[in-house]
Amino acid sequence: MKIGWSLPTMMSGVDRATMLEWCRRIEDDGYSTIGFGERIAYHNLELFSVPAAPAAVTGRVRIMSSFVVLPMHSEAFVAKQSATLDVLSGGRYTLGGGVGGHLPRGHHGGGA
Repeated sequence: MKIGWSLPTMMSGVDRATMLEWCRRIEDDGYSTIGFGERIAYHNLELFSVPAAPAAVTGRVRIMSSFVVLPMHSEAFVAKQSATLDVLSGGRYTLGGGVGGHLPRGHHGGGA
């Protein structure tokens, strides 16, 4: 079984030292993946800048953006940023994407 851990990118007040400590601990504690997600209307760090930290201070653990809201980005920039992160991480980067993750309040799916 492989278990990943998410970085605290959506907590306010996260600083450089905290991010680097989390990256090192996730790798040292044997987890398989460091993950993080994207939210625009929230106080959090920018999605394509975050993976540079684990790419720089780890050597084994996979690095994954757990959810990129693809319609909000240029396809060319997502491809270029992802390819750059893959190079910086030594081939350990995985891009996870979609179109959105939340249903409107009170909507539970299904038919009419």
